[in-house]
Amino acid sequence: MLSNKVVQFIFLLGLFLSGSIAFALEVEPSSKMISEDLPTGDSSKAIELFLPGVQMRYQDTSSQAREMVNHYLYSINYSINELVGVGFEFSRQQEASGNEAFKIGRTYNEYSLVSQINALQKRFSNSSNLPVALSFGPRIVYGFGESTIITSLQGQSREDQSERQSVFGAGAFVKFNVNSFLVEGDLRYQSSKNYEPNAIWLGMIRLGYSISL
Repeated sequence: MLSNKVVQFIFLLGLFLSGSIAFALEVEPSSKMISEDLPTGDSSKAIELFLPGVQMRYQDTSSQAREMVNHYLYSINYSINELVGVGFEFSRQQEASGNEAFKIGRTYNEYSLVSQINALQKRFSNSSNLPVALSFGPRIVYGFGESTIITSLQGQSREDQSERQSVFGAGAFVKFNVNSFLVEGDLRYQSSKNYEPNAIWLGMIRLGYSISL
C-alpha cells in the first residue's frame, strides 16, 4: 500500500504535468497574450544548467520497506535545435545501518545520458515583452550504476565495489522557460539490475537557466 508521502508526491507531480499540458493546449490568443507554434527544426542551440536537486524514486530500502527515496541529482542539457536535445545526469544515494560495533554503509552512483524530443512546443508573448515558452515530449535514458559498500566491524573497515549495471529508462517531461529561467517536471520508468525492484518509477521537478549559443 502506498504511503501518504508517495501519494502526495505523485499527485503534485501529476498535477504539474497535466496542468502544463492543459495550459499549452487550451490557452486562447488575446491582445495581451499571443500563442504560436515554434518552428520545427530551427537552429536554437543552448546549454541548460540545472541547480542541484532531488530525484524521488519509489524503491526498496535497506529495511526492506518500499518507499520514496531521495537521490541527489546534478544535471546539464544541450539543445541541438528546437526539436532535439541531449543531456547528462549524475545521481547519488547514500544509506547506512547498524550500530557502533557493526555498520554497513552503501553509496550508489548513477551516470546517465539523456535524449529528448520536443513534441509539443508553444511560445507566448505578452505586453511586457517577457518571453515565455513551454515544451513537452518523450525522454529516453541510458547509463550505468555502481555501488560502494563499506562494512565496519570493531573499528576495522572493508570496502567492496559492485559491478557496473546498465540503466534503461523512458518517460516524459514538461518544461517552462521564462526569460531563460527554467522549471521542468519529469516522470520516468527505469530499470536496472541494481534496482530493488528491478524496475521503478521516479520523478523530479528542477530549476535551471538556459544559455543561448
